[in-house]
Amino acid sequence: MSNMNEVIINDIVINKDEIIINFDGSERIEAWLENKNKHYPDIFYINVDNDNKRIVIEYRNLYGFIKRFPGQVFKLSLCTTFRRISYKVPEKIGSQCFNSISIAIEGSILFSETNSVPQNVVLTESGINLQHKNKLFFENIEELPIETLNIGTCFSRSIFKSDEYFNPTYKKYFNVSRTIFHNSFISIFSDEIKYDYSKIEDLVIGDAGKYVGIEFKKDIATIFRDNAFRLVVADNYIDATTPIIKYDDNSYLTYNKYLSESIFKRFFSSCEIIYPGTQKHLELYKKSIMNFRKTIDSYNIKNVVLIGGRLSKFKIDEELHQTSAWSDKTGWITNTNENWDKADKIFLEEIPDAIYIDKRKTLWKSDIHSPIIGGASPSHYQSGYYKELFEDILQFLREDLFNEY
Repeated sequence: MSNMNEVIINDIVINKDEIIINFDGSERIEAWLENKNKHYPDIFYINVDNDNKRIVIEYRNLYGFIKRFPGQVFKLSLCTTFRRISYKVPEKIGSQCFNSISIAIEGSILFSETNSVPQNVVLTESGINLQHKNKLFFENIEELPIETLNIGTCFSRSIFKSDEYFNPTYKKYFNVSRTIFHNSFISIFSDEIKYDYSKIEDLVIGDAGKYVGIEFKKDIATIFRDNAFRLVVADNYIDATTPIIKYDDNSYLTYNKYLSESIFKRFFSSCEIIYPGTQKHLELYKKSIMNFRKTIDSYNIKNVVLIGGRLSKFKIDEELHQTSAWSDKTGWITNTNENWDKADKIFLEEIPDAIYIDKRKTLWKSDIHSPIIGGASPSHYQSGYYKELFEDILQFLREDLFNEY
């Protein structure tokens, strides 16, 4: 039985005239289709039979609407009079086609013309099943903005950027007082490396100077102690892509962009290199997440958000309206996405009360004109991807916080 904050989709029944979506919910709802790309204001309103708990869509009208937007995908959205509400689709309901309409189940219910959705848009092929039920709201949040720690990469940090490409209003809701950037969880929760890295110029200038210190000092406990975090937002991109260096018995370094470009790496010649996805890496990663859990528990941090991003197999030039595959990076993308599944699975097993923002399947593509440092990359998405992520996180704020703010 659903609660007031969500609707359960029981089944989808199709006949020659109608598509009928039966649901279970405690409140009267309204329904519509909206373009998956939120920049396009294309809306198809649907009359809901609340008395009989049915969303009835006349096929002729639906197809007449969708065929006006070839190649576009539309998401079923629900609300009460006052707020957007989420819905759950059981696994037994699968994707299907009816005449010229494709109905895809990808977390949400998506509608498009048959064959209008690009092939191979699923960004993971590992077969790992990640089943995770999120709690409904952030806990222990009484005011905005929320003191936030970011542990991750552009997949999670780019949500909290005020450029128009990203989310100009984010500071109303989140104060990202500390960022741990491009550092493996394995490295963060290993032992201190007693080396005066400040003497190496390329480790103290530019972005390296901002983010490389924790690789040596391992001062994660101090960071938590000196800040009043109420939220941690993280992603596993680094632990899916980047080798770690065993520097001492229990001291590891992330072979990230800063260390890989540094003269310090000459000291790695005799070190063991451990690659993501290997059994040893997964064991070390699990141990690090167990230590992470102990840390957040000790500081009474109730809210952890894990961004389930993946590398895109497709890139888009929005200026020319051209889409193509990352054909030269297929192997790397596939391997990374498989490793990422494994890391996310461990993370959610060890921190089961984390909120998982599942973007393993998405119609957004990498943007060849991305303003993110590094430019075109399978890891740098279209603007709408980061705006969508922001909206995904905002839904876990209690409604009264918006009203008070």
